[in-house]
Amino acid sequence: MKKKVVTTIGPLLSIVLNKGYILKIESAILNNSDQIKYYPEKLLGEGVEKKFYATCNPDFVIGFYKDREGKKDTERLKRLLNIVDKYNPGSNKEEKKYWGNFFSWPLAIVTNPRIGILCPRFPEKYYFKEIKSEKKAKWFSTQRLSGRTTDGLSFDLLKRLKVCRHLSKAVSRMHMAGLCHSDLSGNNILMDPVTATCMLIDIDSLVVPGLFPAKVLGTKGYCAPEVIATSHLPLKHPQKKLPSISTDLHALSVIIYETLLMRHPFVGQRVHSKDPEEDDLLLFGKRALFIEHPEDKSNRPSWLHLSIDTLRPYLSKLFIKSFVDGLKDPYKRPTAMAWEKALTKTMDLLHPCKGKECKQKWFVYQQNQEPKCPDCNTLVPHEVPVMHLFDRHKNGQYISTQHYITIYNQRPIFNWHTCYNIPYPDENETGHGVQGIFFQSSKKWQFKNVSGRRNFCFPFLNIKKGGFIDLSNEQMIILNPSPNGRVGMIVYGK
Repeated sequence: MKKKVVTTIGPLLSIVLNKGYILKIESAILNNSDQIKYYPEKLLGEGVEKKFYATCNPDFVIGFYKDREGKKDTERLKRLLNIVDKYNPGSNKEEKKYWGNFFSWPLAIVTNPRIGILCPRFPEKYYFKEIKSEKKAKWFSTQRLSGRTTDGLSFDLLKRLKVCRHLSKAVSRMHMAGLCHSDLSGNNILMDPVTATCMLIDIDSLVVPGLFPAKVLGTKGYCAPEVIATSHLPLKHPQKKLPSISTDLHALSVIIYETLLMRHPFVGQRVHSKDPEEDDLLLFGKRALFIEHPEDKSNRPSWLHLSIDTLRPYLSKLFIKSFVDGLKDPYKRPTAMAWEKALTKTMDLLHPCKGKECKQKWFVYQQNQEPKCPDCNTLVPHEVPVMHLFDRHKNGQYISTQHYITIYNQRPIFNWHTCYNIPYPDENETGHGVQGIFFQSSKKWQFKNVSGRRNFCFPFLNIKKGGFIDLSNEQMIILNPSPNGRVGMIVYGK
């Protein structure tokens, strides 16, 4: 076996002789005067603006802008300096580690040999094993693409909801800082169905409204209709619409819709022009029409399988708000935080499906309806109880939260269900803070207290730790007696 030999040719160039192959190594200088060595012949990927190369440190990649005018582009340099420093969500080590799970945030600016950025390498989970590609969101946006990989085939409804919530949290954090992505699309989001996580990439193009305008208007299918409809106008025209937080919200809604229902919300049976380019401009622009519009069904495809009604009540309302009301008035679009809350509540309504051929594995249980999976039509052979949550307010009053939990065998209740001031955890935090478990035994439902305190069941019955209680219709359980605690009421369905 031949040894690896490194030969230095100059301050910025050396070569590696490894197994008979010559690998050139060059050094790039960062804005803090540090140097990083990279392989100029090991191209990892290429986008519209940049080319990415492997570095000698496997934890980092280096991206160079394709244009050679980078050093003269003072606006780009200012933007990058602000993104790397001022707007970085990780102000300390803990925050950097936390938000590093949501963003591939640039670490430094490359100043020589040309302008570029240094970024963390994507975690291994965001690369397919069967095909040489990153797990971009577009791979999971249609039945056809999703079925080409084992990851896509295992991407059930619960995991899709978790990924969408993860994405909503990332976008919400970005918007809270006054930033917009400007090109949020299925190409700029990585998804991992196994861990139900995702990551926002291409952060170096972030827009600060009023300070740093957008370099691109967006990607077809995700670009807001008002941006497409005015794309022909000059840059400084008073009616021209540019990327902003409201256009990000349109793109976010499209991505959530695609991820959950695996189709585009505007691509239906309407054809606006024989010219493909003009047809796209109208389809996604001024003639955009939601395929599930409640009144105008002219764009509804005949092949529609699962509708937004299968995601009622929280998500269906937001889809209407975004794709019907939001098309006319962008300010009516749901915020990223609204999506995060709706996705969280929807997860609490899930019921497992026992259908052997079911791809979704879960379905959103609709109260007072036949408990049946809308994907495979498998019936639940028993009644399905639901626990209604009530928040405690002044004078001992409890007020409905319009938040419900579908009960199934071995359904856990966590501490964030029992108190309204405990935030929901991040994805995959299961097994922590379990307070109670529902069981089905001999055609009756029971609740087991596994918390460190007593639960009080009306009327005046304590459930000791490890103890069980049989459930009945409209039974009340004090889930947590603290001032921020909740009461749960059991309601039997069909």
